Amino acid sequence: MEYGKRKEDFRPAPWPEDFPQRLERLTQVPGLSWEEFAERLGIEDDRVTEWRTGTIPKGGEVWHILRLALSVPDGFMVMLPEAAEHYRDAD
Repeated sequence: MEYGKRKEDFRPAPWPEDFPQRLERLTQVPGLSWEEFAERLGIEDDRVTEWRTGTIPKGGEVWHILRLALSVPDGFMVMLPEAAEHYRDAD
């Protein structure tokens, strides 16, 4: 790399504003109710309600959501469409 050239910024984007809609699509793919969704994550229904109204999941909650998304057909593309698009374009 030449001196003075800027490196590309690979930092992830801030938390997606449409996260509540992504959650809803994630429940629709396998036909889960919100109660079933919370049960599969091992959390209280109230916490899912908070996410649906804009609260950002914390730490391990994100991991559990991602694990559930990976177990649902196309769940990864529902929760991280920008990442899925990147990999699709790489083919």
